[in-house]
Amino acid sequence: MDIDRYYNFDWVTPSEAPDDKAVYAAAAQLRKEMEGLVCLSLNDPTVGPALLTGRAAAVFFHEVFGHRAEGHRQKDVNEADVRQKRWAKPSSPNSSASLMTQP
Repeated sequence: MDIDRYYNFDWVTPSEAPDDKAVYAAAAQLRKEMEGLVCLSLNDPTVGPALLTGRAAAVFFHEVFGHRAEGHRQKDVNEADVRQKRWAKPSSPNSSASLMTQP
């Protein structure tokens, strides 16, 4: 398994660049995190509710709703309009799901 970690330093002018002490401290923190991650056992996949906030919630909403709502703008009538004949039908094959597509 590949485990990736990184730390990003941003600056505009050379005088704003981090000094060696800050870079070494960030590297030590990343090493500590990596050593901890390597020792962990793998988890089984989980299915459950997700609580999203901020940017993650906006991206999720856009992917689920935005592309479907924009389907009418496609040039080809057979392309991407997944809304046809689906209004008021469950959006999930799971019968216990309460999310419905509504006009």
